[in-house]
Amino acid sequence: MITIKSNATEEEFLKAMAQSMAEAERTGVAAIQIQVEEEKKEIPTYDFGEVIKSLETHQCIAYRKSWDTDGGHFIFSQVPSTIPCSVIPKMQSLPARVKQALLDRGLPSIQYNNQIVMVHPNNDIFGWQPSVSDIKAGDWVILA
Repeated sequence: MITIKSNATEEEFLKAMAQSMAEAERTGVAAIQIQVEEEKKEIPTYDFGEVIKSLETHQCIAYRKSWDTDGGHFIFSQVPSTIPCSVIPKMQSLPARVKQALLDRGLPSIQYNNQIVMVHPNNDIFGWQPSVSDIKAGDWVILA
């Protein structure tokens, strides 16, 4: 059996084929066996300061390796937004009493700013605050 890396060039693949055919001929085995070996990429990790800088761009998500997040938890910074008061009555995320209190202020809009949230594996989204362990950790992964 000949092993090649998954990112092998065409030339490397053809060389492996020739080696496998020569081995099959030498051993009298009719089958050609080539094993493709997946190359594992080392995922860079960051400290929390780098995570905050990246989240401020609103172009990435981040998670800690220790969260074991194959499709699991991640955090992101919500994009700041201005919501006109005319939209407030239609908002599903606000209770009726909150809607009324906001409208009673007579201001033209509400603002969403500086929110970091966590997305859970079932796509539930909750407000998130880092723990001391999160702040001191060096196992953060940033996905742009």
